[in-house]
Amino acid sequence: MELRRGRAAVITATADRFRLRLAEAAEKFARAALHAGASEEEALAAARKALLTLRTTEK
Repeated sequence: MELRRGRAAVITATADRFRLRLAEAAEKFARAALHAGASEEEALAAARKALLTLRTTEK
């Protein structure tokens, strides 16, 4: 998605590919969580922790 000041947002092919990769990664993560026997709450907590860790270490 491209956001331009004073214009509408435009979905680009790059954004579509990114969203597809994200959806595929989320499905892979969900399968791993189910295989590990994690509850939905545990899986979401693990994903949040990973996001927070990446945000703080990749600055």
